[in-house]
Amino acid sequence: MNTTELDRKIASQTIANFFDRFGVAHLRLAEYAALPLIITPELVGFLRSRFLRGQVPWIAEADLLLSDLCRQVGYERFVMESPVRSILLSRLDAGAKQEVASLLMHYIAYLVKEKRYLSATELESQQWAAMVYLDDRRETAVKQIVERFRQLLDESSTQGDRSLRVEINGLAKLVSEYAPQLDAYPEVLAFARQVNEASSLSALREIPLPIKTELSIDEPALEVTLDEQLPFLQEFEFDIAIIDFPVQTKLQLEQFSYKLGEIVVTESRNLYLQKQAKIQVRKQPQQGQQFVEPLGQGITLDMVMIPSGTFMMGAPESEKGSRDTERPQHKVSVGIFFIGKYPITQAQYKAVMGNNPSRFKDEPDSPNRPVENVLWEDAVEFCRRLSKRTGKEYRLPSEAEWEYACRSGTTTPFHFGETLDTQVANYDASSIYGRGKEGEYRQKTTPVGYFKFANSFGLFDMHGNVWELCADTWHSNYKGAPEDGSAWIERNETSHLLRGGSWSGYPVTCRSAYRSNDLADGRLNFIGFRVACLARGLL
Repeated sequence: MNTTELDRKIASQTIANFFDRFGVAHLRLAEYAALPLIITPELVGFLRSRFLRGQVPWIAEADLLLSDLCRQVGYERFVMESPVRSILLSRLDAGAKQEVASLLMHYIAYLVKEKRYLSATELESQQWAAMVYLDDRRETAVKQIVERFRQLLDESSTQGDRSLRVEINGLAKLVSEYAPQLDAYPEVLAFARQVNEASSLSALREIPLPIKTELSIDEPALEVTLDEQLPFLQEFEFDIAIIDFPVQTKLQLEQFSYKLGEIVVTESRNLYLQKQAKIQVRKQPQQGQQFVEPLGQGITLDMVMIPSGTFMMGAPESEKGSRDTERPQHKVSVGIFFIGKYPITQAQYKAVMGNNPSRFKDEPDSPNRPVENVLWEDAVEFCRRLSKRTGKEYRLPSEAEWEYACRSGTTTPFHFGETLDTQVANYDASSIYGRGKEGEYRQKTTPVGYFKFANSFGLFDMHGNVWELCADTWHSNYKGAPEDGSAWIERNETSHLLRGGSWSGYPVTCRSAYRSNDLADGRLNFIGFRVACLARGLL
């Protein structure tokens, strides 16, 4: 068996393993993602939204990029090996390939406009990958590729042999990958083969270029500088690229005001010289940014913008009540996203799902209390329906996103400080934490925002009231946890992460780092959720 046959056999097995693990829906996304030479998370999201929305779950995007089908080559840049791409592309019909190529052209226009992700050379190659599938662009692509060969050979007198040879051979490899689309240009394919077989630069220079490369006025060649490259794409306005991607709906963010709460504990002595804790809540006016999602009948959903950043996830051994499940502490980087200002309320849940499973639904203010008695599957279905209704990508937050949003820059056990108090949260205050004191145990949920104090990001009820479901499956510690803020999911695990504590829990369980897990088939009156939303394309 030669190397080519072996590579193809390995690629076939890799694809089969991917299919066995994730199923046909994930494989379909992989087929669409095989056409671009360089894949970004953003591009995979566009492909799913354009061609497979409602058929493939959003988590498939991460599953694909983190699978053996893809290899990371830089920040948010992934590639598939040539044999894998070839097999996956063979499963797409010609019409689907042209549709993907057309979307890819719009995406390139978007990247050029935004000056994001890819270098000039990468954009050039990405463009050719699309053009060779488009009948009205293929000849232009061929001429540009040959012209690039000519430029590289002309530069041989000023560049080192090794760097020039690597770039020329890389270009020849691209041509070989495009072979099925370039069968009308046999001289170009033969030229690429000769380049790969040449033993030296001098031998390369002796190979005649296959066609003339003078381009007509409407077929300009690519330039090197970012502002000048891809000039034929100037006919595409940036707004057109946005329209092609449904998730790219620009938002009008609005300012909102809130009170940041911070617990300050002072101590004094009574007549018997015993220490007494006095707890005060320091208030500080703050402003944040949000968008408001209308749900109908006057019901809205406030989604707060969370800035990107890096934080230490988990708890140190020195933190009172911390457990091994919260370790090892590890640095996590989180991108911009939106998250609900409050847990999802009963009114919001009913507006989207049409029913209200909550235990505490007979109170006068029940519509504004958090929904509870829900399963993880209920929360996921809520996000799916909300996404379909609005065109945005709603989902449960990852565990890392939840903790990052909760801490909002703090490193203390609670975002309020070193302890918790019933002036700021709903929990079982028959137990105390740190220098706190006992307080009222309400024994049921309270309306969201009841305590009027938020964290630095403007989020309410992050400690207590209801446990909040996350996208992640349960892991007993953080060994091997992702460091990019993504959800950590094991396919054979049915239990999911809970965060934040609840009205029925002691304060130690309400800490920012505390982790618990749900019963996969059990509804409980202290489990709810809040939703997150991708910022991609919304800002």
